[in-house]
Amino acid sequence: MPKRSFFPSFFIFIILSVLFIFLSKTGILNGPASLIAKIASPIEKISFGFSSSTNKDNSIVAENKQLIKKLVDFQKMATENSALRDQFETTSPASQNLLPANVVSASSFIPGISSPEYLVIDKGKKDGIKTGMAVVFKDNLLGKITEISDSLSRVILVSNPSISFSAKTISIKGEPGASALGIISGMGGQDMILGNVLLSDTLAVGDYVTTKGDLQVDNAGFPPSIIIGKITSVEKKASDLFQRAKVKSLLDFSKLSTVFVVLSQ
Repeated sequence: MPKRSFFPSFFIFIILSVLFIFLSKTGILNGPASLIAKIASPIEKISFGFSSSTNKDNSIVAENKQLIKKLVDFQKMATENSALRDQFETTSPASQNLLPANVVSASSFIPGISSPEYLVIDKGKKDGIKTGMAVVFKDNLLGKITEISDSLSRVILVSNPSISFSAKTISIKGEPGASALGIISGMGGQDMILGNVLLSDTLAVGDYVTTKGDLQVDNAGFPPSIIIGKITSVEKKASDLFQRAKVKSLLDFSKLSTVFVVLSQ
């Protein structure tokens, strides 16, 4: 029985094969083949287009990342160059005696909640920095070095409650003999108090307060005539031994990125 069914099937297969070869040579099958190709072509184009689009999107994302990095680097360089240019245009202290440094940390600073009391800069012993050296920005006093390592230094700000030093005032009216002497004490934020000022001395809102000068032979301490801040209010009572004034720094310590260490005077 299996042998009888084999021959008809084989015979049909031979006939169909010959017929297929004949139709192919005569071109009759070109139409169906073309139709199949037309159906498959859009699918192939969509597949290729999707792959090409995906590769293009990935390339754009990579280029955008590179552009963003270049923009950040450019802005950082521009900020540093601007700080250097502005600092070197000031007259006190002399620019050749200054070491530029980047702020890498602001101790205890939380935006909108607390102000920095210390800054950490990226210069240390290997750069010639010593404890007690003054740190400035333009003509303004920022603070002084309190701790150092080989490559980092800690700067206590002039507004830190633990700092105090001698200071003098400069009258905005330019009146001779109007300068007053006192002791600056930090209050936190950008605020300080100028205390121990004699009642006979003149204090006025708007007057500037500068360092009196207390440099040591090793360049520790503050050079004279560096701006500390401006007087915002005065407290004077005839019954007191001294008068005092509230002083506000002209600097926003939280926004500084480049500062300068006074190496010598």
